[in-house]
Amino acid sequence: TGLTTTVSQTGGGTITSWKGIDVSSITNSSGTLTDTYGVYVGDVSAGTQTNTPYSFYASDANAYNYFAGNVGIGTTTPTSLLQVAGATAPKITLSDTDASADQKHWFMESDTGVFSIGTTSDALSASGSRPLTIASTGFGTTTLRGLTINGQATSTSNVGYNITTGCYAVN
Repeated sequence: TGLTTTVSQTGGGTITSWKGIDVSSITNSSGTLTDTYGVYVGDVSAGTQTNTPYSFYASDANAYNYFAGNVGIGTTTPTSLLQVAGATAPKITLSDTDASADQKHWFMESDTGVFSIGTTSDALSASGSRPLTIASTGFGTTTLRGLTINGQATSTSNVGYNITTGCYAVN
């Protein structure tokens, strides 16, 4: 065990700021620091594992998690509040655990210049349906591939677009 802390209050009274681990300041008075980490967790999955290793695990579903600044998943240099990066079609999935079977999961994905919004099965299959795609290539050329909407729409009213001919056609 590297570092174990147990914090308990036994004498009553009020604690105004309770912290299990507090790295309140890292100060360099002279010299050069090339990398500075308040908390650094190295490889926790080395060797034989009989469980799923977690670098950070918060089990209290009622507790808030706070990060000041930009957060990166798959990148060490996030340029926005949340940046998800990956070499193979990075995806963010939103799951509604109360929805019916195979209707729980919506995703947003970026894959080789194409942004997609789609759904997937309860098995979280990589080949889910992508009813909305937007390509970053083709604008201003004869091979336009901008916005694509797939699927069917039905309506009992006469509201919406009905474009059946020309450069933009909805069938």
